[in-house]
Amino acid sequence: MKFDEYYRKYYGRIIAFARSYVNDDMVAQDITADSMIKLWKFLKENPDADVHSWLYVIVRNLCLDYLKHQRIKQKSLEEVSLLKIQDLDFKISSLDRYEHDSIVSREIQGIVNTVLDKQPSRTRSIFIKSRVYGKKNREIAESMGLSEKNIEYHISKVLKALKIALKDYLIILLLLVLNIFL
Repeated sequence: MKFDEYYRKYYGRIIAFARSYVNDDMVAQDITADSMIKLWKFLKENPDADVHSWLYVIVRNLCLDYLKHQRIKQKSLEEVSLLKIQDLDFKISSLDRYEHDSIVSREIQGIVNTVLDKQPSRTRSIFIKSRVYGKKNREIAESMGLSEKNIEYHISKVLKALKIALKDYLIILLLLVLNIFL
């Protein structure tokens, strides 16, 4: 039999067989064409072989190869997709945190610095020793030669100024302190 005779005799059955597994007309056509070529090469070396059986074995193997490749490709796409989703989640999360924490914190820190800069140097120094360095009023009083009442006065003076300057931020400050932001 000649190649075109095999082609006409088996093409319709082979393409239907391939299509039933690969679910793609173009791929089924490619597999069918490749199968016919492989069959023709095989028959040159094995002229007494059962054409029908060998053709289906060839088509089956080509369909298996295609489907295995598709599975690997799909798994790779899923992994890439998962990595993209994780990357997007990270970016969204960091932007959410940046917006809530960093921007507000910098604004508040700027206001605190402005309030402290407006204070007399002694008041500013006392407040920083108390609130930044965590020293007790008695320690500050002893190191500066002042009474504890005087230290309390300077600290309360700054706290009142901060309360006025930060009145719009008090709820945000409370939430930051309570760590309610996501």
